[in-house]
Amino acid sequence: MAWSTALNIAYFTVERPLYVLGIFMMLFVMFCGGFTFGKTFLTRPFFLVFGKLSFETALITPMMIQMLYSTMPNGIFISFTKVIELGLGNVLTISLGALLLHILIEYPLRRLT
Repeated sequence: MAWSTALNIAYFTVERPLYVLGIFMMLFVMFCGGFTFGKTFLTRPFFLVFGKLSFETALITPMMIQMLYSTMPNGIFISFTKVIELGLGNVLTISLGALLLHILIEYPLRRLT
């Protein structure tokens, strides 16, 4: 039992930093090197619109969840999975709203100018 626990601890001690290092190495090549297909793929208007909204979504999501549960008289405690559901629902709603704004406002204005 103790041997398997030690192996589990050793695995997660090595696995997590190496995973982050691997992601960093892929992003480094993508941003600084010869990943032209990825760069051209990510410069499409669809990705540029959602890239503009990622910062706003990251700011709005925690505030919206806090506003929802601060209005309760005694507060409410929910599970971690419910928080993830609410956060993903908020991100999805903001993304759909952003797509509508792009289709109705930004795209026609860009075609006019």
